Amino acid sequence: MEDEEVFFDYEKEPGKELKDVIAKGDSKPLVSIITSYYNASLYMMQTVNCVLNQTFPFWEWIIVNDGSTR
Repeated sequence: MEDEEVFFDYEKEPGKELKDVIAKGDSKPLVSIITSYYNASLYMMQTVNCVLNQTFPFWEWIIVNDGSTR
């Protein structure tokens, strides 16, 4: 994953209308992403890129390390 170039088109904002509505009122996250992590260091960079490159703006991310040994 390190050699791959990450591309994201910031011009596409499918949540823009929702973003404007929420900005006027409640700013709590609408989606919670929960990722369990147990000795998954080989896959964590790919997971981070996937979550950070999503286009929905109102989310929270919880990463749970379940006693990894490495």
